[in-house]
Amino acid sequence: MFGQIYHNQQNQHIKKEVAQIQQIWANDPHQRTFLKNNNPELAAALEAGDNKKLEKIVGERVKA
Repeated sequence: MFGQIYHNQQNQHIKKEVAQIQQIWANDPHQRTFLKNNNPELAAALEAGDNKKLEKIVGERVKA
């Protein structure tokens, strides 16, 4: 039960992070360029609008 609660909280945190990254991507061309240069995998997922890939990338970083 506690594992499920932790998992749900972690998923909510990841979704919140993804939403913030998407907002930055949409509104800040300088950050968009920075991401393209420094994190091409994340930038490609953002360009493609691939939420599953975004959640996977962000989730891996949150766990690290």
